[in-house]
Amino acid sequence: STATGDEPFRETMRKVAASVRRPPVVAVTALLSLNMFLYQSVTGFLPTYLVTQKGVDPGSAATLYSLFFAAAIGVQFLSGIVADRRGNRVAIVVFIGLSVPGFVLLTVVETFAALVGVTVLLSFLLGAMPPVNAAGLASLPPEIQGSGFGLLRTGYIAFGALGPPAVGVLADAGRFDAAFLALGVVALATSAWAVVFERVGRALA
Repeated sequence: STATGDEPFRETMRKVAASVRRPPVVAVTALLSLNMFLYQSVTGFLPTYLVTQKGVDPGSAATLYSLFFAAAIGVQFLSGIVADRRGNRVAIVVFIGLSVPGFVLLTVVETFAALVGVTVLLSFLLGAMPPVNAAGLASLPPEIQGSGFGLLRTGYIAFGALGPPAVGVLADAGRFDAAFLALGVVALATSAWAVVFERVGRALA
């Protein structure tokens, strides 16, 4: 019958709903959400910032934007090595932490060469993506990791989508530099949360 056929689905949904409310999962979801907020904000506005605030021509801004993602290939390889040797938490802390100076330096450097270096530094933010996702999966029971992480992903992407409008409001108010400095503060807070999220989740469980 249809009711009988729906029973496995309903049972899975019950398990997913119960799992995502557990404190360890809530703690890692906060980490995923902050990381996505940073990612969407930076990728949404970096080229525009370079053109309007640094006087870079659109072609050069596009080149720097491409460098941001190209450098991330090597950065993510390095973060994988760190995660394998020291664990996901250490990799997240290190690579998000290394991006923090990039947000500050972006607002003060002027030369194109310096902007190249800052762009590479900002790309360390993307190095945290694989270990953050791995931590999210690891927080869920194996039998519901697919459906459970799908639900978490829906939530943290929705939260991350708040980033670009927030940056846009500040940019329109003539506070584009302040917007990127604020993102640096968010990155620092995310790195700090990565230090303790596992312990907090266990303590509240």
